[in-house]
Amino acid sequence: MSKLRSAVQRGKRSTVTMTETTKAPRKRIKEAKKATNPCCPTAYHTFHEPAVVQQIRSQLLSWYDKEKRELPWRTVALKEPDLNIRTYAVWVSEIMLQQTQVATVIDYYNRWMKVSKTDLIFTIITFFLSLFKTLL
Repeated sequence: MSKLRSAVQRGKRSTVTMTETTKAPRKRIKEAKKATNPCCPTAYHTFHEPAVVQQIRSQLLSWYDKEKRELPWRTVALKEPDLNIRTYAVWVSEIMLQQTQVATVIDYYNRWMKVSKTDLIFTIITFFLSLFKTLL
């Protein structure tokens, strides 16, 4: 780059020659072979014995049961008998957690879930009516 800069400063024109290159056709990459072992649905780990996979799975799940954090959307998912409310609660948490930390979301989530659905619908309708009112 310094040779080009010095040539431009001295007023010399540098000539650039373009060479045409041909690309060789790309070979298709073979897809990873699917594992035939029913306990190991992926070929990306090295655990081939079903007993080892089952042991790791059970250890991981027991560790999770002991160490998991109590989060409001998990509580709703466990205690709420209505499937629609459980689904809504988990969906709201997923939306809020997409770009925010869990510690920040908890307070907003609790406030959002306390708002009754009737109040929420009324607020949305009022907002849109105020937007349309400016068009008249």
